Amino acid sequence: MKSMLPLTLHSIPEGLVPTNPRLGRQLTAFLRHGKSRIPTNGIPHFNHIAYQLDKLCSTFGSTPDEVFHVVRNCPKQRLSILKDPSGTLWIAANQGHSGEERIKAAEELMHQLEPSQVPKYLFHGTKTSSVDKILSTGLSKMLRHHVHMIGPDASGINPNSEAKSGFRKDSNAIIRIDTKEAIKMGCVFFQSINGVYLTAGIDGIIPKECLSPM
Repeated sequence: MKSMLPLTLHSIPEGLVPTNPRLGRQLTAFLRHGKSRIPTNGIPHFNHIAYQLDKLCSTFGSTPDEVFHVVRNCPKQRLSILKDPSGTLWIAANQGHSGEERIKAAEELMHQLEPSQVPKYLFHGTKTSSVDKILSTGLSKMLRHHVHMIGPDASGINPNSEAKSGFRKDSNAIIRIDTKEAIKMGCVFFQSINGVYLTAGIDGIIPKECLSPM
């Protein structure tokens, strides 16, 4: 099994608007879940997680510039362009993978944080109708593999309003997580390549003792 370690984040040019309006969804479905109506067996890859950009473009009938546009303008920042030591470009989904093998391999895109590297507070978006339940039972990862969170702004106590990924579109309430307390209780925190913070909590739940409403 090849390692993801040689791949580093690559800056993304503006690119060109793709002629295929569904290109973003098609790439996300393929890179997260391996779903594609197009035969993809010939695309070089790292563990079915990162795929060589030029070969992927040929397979999907697109150009690198079109893919750059999709990646750069995705509101949720679901994809990243990576570069290997030879300068070859690759593309990968940042999180949200399915299938045990794919999920395990995708963890190589994440960086496990030392306790000292975790901000004191992280933030999770939810609905107002869910707040009371979360505060009484804890914050569950639900059907996901991790709870997704964003980091703080310069104040350290409020969420970073410029974060493009980590909150659902329909979120209208915010839960603040005291990470130092969560770490004491056994939570381990990660950061994805696009800056989203993640944890599986304890048995899938961040304990209620670590949570407060905003």
